[in-house]
Amino acid sequence: MSARGDVLGPAKYALLGAALLTAGALAWHVQRLQRLASERDARPTDLPLDSLTLPRERVVVAAAPGAFPRLPVDPPTLAREEAEAARIGRGKFLVAGDPVIGVVAGGEARAYPLRLLDVHEVVNDTVGDVPLLVAWHPLSSAAGVYERRVGSSRLAFATSGALYESTQLLLDDRPEASLWSPLLGRAVAGPRRGEALRAWPCELTRWDLWRKAHPETRVLAPAKALERLYRQALYRNYRGSDELRFPVSKLPPPGLRRKEPVLVVRAGGERRVFPHALLARRVDAAGYWRTRLGGVELEFFYRPGTRDDDAPVASVRSLHGEPLEVVRCAWFAWFATHPDDAHLAVDMPRAHGQG
Repeated sequence: MSARGDVLGPAKYALLGAALLTAGALAWHVQRLQRLASERDARPTDLPLDSLTLPRERVVVAAAPGAFPRLPVDPPTLAREEAEAARIGRGKFLVAGDPVIGVVAGGEARAYPLRLLDVHEVVNDTVGDVPLLVAWHPLSSAAGVYERRVGSSRLAFATSGALYESTQLLLDDRPEASLWSPLLGRAVAGPRRGEALRAWPCELTRWDLWRKAHPETRVLAPAKALERLYRQALYRNYRGSDELRFPVSKLPPPGLRRKEPVLVVRAGGERRVFPHALLARRVDAAGYWRTRLGGVELEFFYRPGTRDDDAPVASVRSLHGEPLEVVRCAWFAWFATHPDDAHLAVDMPRAHGQG
């Protein structure tokens, strides 16, 4: 196990917040959040909502900032062999079909298991000397990695307890904090409002596929004090239903499941939404499908989940190295936050020459 320096000094010990918010208390807290549904919490907060650039009625304050256990900046990691040998309680920490967010930076690979991110939602890490924010939001299935260096500042982020259209809002660590939307890719309140988060390429994949492609990867280590919580499937019932626990201003039209996972791809100046359900119909026997968007030839890979709880996998790349912007989230989340830019790729043809 390795532990690197902490740019926040004493904040490194925020992991001791487990003493303030036990596993049982957090489980209760998650259930409470889900019961709130359409309620607007009017309690005073430290959030910079007076400078909000989003419609205030579309923001729900569901909990206090930092209500979920916070990991230290540059948290401990495990080597691949250590991760596969590690246990949480009586079970293995990491098995082949487990979903992970994978990232490569500066020649180093890192994997972040969703069973840990379901609890923490945010990781402030440094990979290959690149300071990165790894953000996962269980309610909207939004997964993204972003540079923590914004302008001349090196920021760290934490959960804010607020939601925009049932998607995640984060706070930075400045004395006068700003509120950030990873899904929108920018600060939406506070002194940095309007400043952009720079997305970093990542994959939402399975552990077996990631370790095969990156055998030297390291893995985010579980916090010993939270092992009991990691063992709980906090969002299984939520993910298995079509019900949303917090309000959105506009629901997508019938046709796709509200929580259908989608890849939102921008290439050559055009953007389209590619649902997993579409990819499942278009890929060949090996799991690949080629098409064009904005004149850019794309290759998608899709592998469905299994009854053994192996997670589905979907990824995309440009065949000739053109830059892509890719967002991963649930269909309802993209539709609610981008109602005028939610064009489904239902009519995308197979690229010429693909068998």
